[in-house]
Amino acid sequence: TCALPIFLDHPAFSVPAERFEELAKKAGYTFPVKETYQIGFGKEWRPILSKIEAANPSYITIWSIFPDDGFQFMSQFREYFDEGLNTQIFMNYLPAIPEFLQIAGDLGDGIIWNSTPLDMGTKASADLVKRWNKKFGKPWYSPFGLSAYDIVHLWAAAVKKAGCADCYAKVNKTIAKSEYKGVGGTYIFNQKDLTGQEGEWLLPVAWYQIQNGKHVGMAPKRFVTGQYQNPNWLK
Repeated sequence: TCALPIFLDHPAFSVPAERFEELAKKAGYTFPVKETYQIGFGKEWRPILSKIEAANPSYITIWSIFPDDGFQFMSQFREYFDEGLNTQIFMNYLPAIPEFLQIAGDLGDGIIWNSTPLDMGTKASADLVKRWNKKFGKPWYSPFGLSAYDIVHLWAAAVKKAGCADCYAKVNKTIAKSEYKGVGGTYIFNQKDLTGQEGEWLLPVAWYQIQNGKHVGMAPKRFVTGQYQNPNWLK
């Protein structure tokens, strides 16, 4: 069983793609092909599609942030494999950008992806989104907005506790030892590398599948809004 990762040449995508490869190898997957592409070169996918045809992977993973790149890939994928291909397609975060659904249409159906949850499903998060929409007169844009809001307030709480704003080492140490409940989750930091601890009721990562042009929650349990459906490109 093999997987085929395609990732934008940027640490924000290459690092998690490499971590995915590390974990997948432990689960028994092989990686006969890995593809990196540069910013601005996500329009022509046929050379990579020919490698996909030869490798016949069980999973294709795409790590990028550009909606048009994802659209171009799916458009050319459907054309190239007009008789279908037995593979799953995963995109990291990219489908969360509203423009992707707008330009992809039904070409996006079947894609699995994950990100910070689109909707935390709490009163606090709903109230913040409502306040945003009222103030700026346009819909809430990014799932990372909650995190950005929380980070500012986490910093402010640490400054208040430390008693100063410019005592940077003290503020940083206070943040590192904080347990902060925000609108985007609860922030507890791993003391080894200071990453936020992931968890359904900590900092959750939600999994979705695009179905009929909409994001349907797959996991974890609190975000489930439907059931997985086989993509229509499967043979």
